[in-house]
Amino acid sequence: MARISVVHDSTEWRKNFELRLRAADTTSGRAAAAAERGFQDVSTGSDDRPLAEITDTGTRVGPSHTK
Repeated sequence: MARISVVHDSTEWRKNFELRLRAADTTSGRAAAAAERGFQDVSTGSDDRPLAEITDTGTRVGPSHTK
């Protein structure tokens, strides 16, 4: 059964989120300055947003970053 729960310490998730965004920008060939601006746009205020984790029978199947 799937379960959605609030992640109280999102430090690890946010670090991985940043790595995924930067990797996607690198892969797409986006200029470094544009990639940084894009990252800042996406992450601005993200500390104020709740983070939910989706699990299925105890196995993490995906995070959901909601506004």
